[in-house]
Amino acid sequence: MPSLRNMERRLTQTPEKAAVYNTEIEKLELNGAASKLSTDGGTVTGESWYLVLGTTTVLHWLHSESCCFKVFVGNRVAEIQELTDLKAWHHIDSARNPADDITRGKNLKDLTERNRWTQGPEFLVQPCSNWPSLPAMYSLESDDNEELRRGIFCGMMNPALTKRLSRLH
Repeated sequence: MPSLRNMERRLTQTPEKAAVYNTEIEKLELNGAASKLSTDGGTVTGESWYLVLGTTTVLHWLHSESCCFKVFVGNRVAEIQELTDLKAWHHIDSARNPADDITRGKNLKDLTERNRWTQGPEFLVQPCSNWPSLPAMYSLESDDNEELRRGIFCGMMNPALTKRLSRLH
């Protein structure tokens, strides 16, 4: 959010850049990559974001402590947690995810016609109450553990304690 606020301030100072920015946003809307949200039947305000992920693994990472992960993932998770409201993140299943169309064997002709690839998923034009709900969260043990930081033990022995322990044996 701080980066977005900074961009808004810069755009108000430079009308030429603001015009280019607005043109690009309009292009994204026309191509279905962005959509103005309606507040009909929902609680979306002018300040709300609806951020969508096609993977429950990353959604779970965002709802976990960033220090639990290896450095690369942990830093990205921490940055996302700092810049966004975690309640804004949602999951879209593969059946409704336009990004999955390209991996499902759709040819270019199919992708150029008016469909969810060019217009976005149908739920975006419906009231917020009809949008996908969050899946049940998974425990770290049952999910992908590859990005988890390994536990390290670092200890120090007290020589006096070591002597006392050795006498016990």
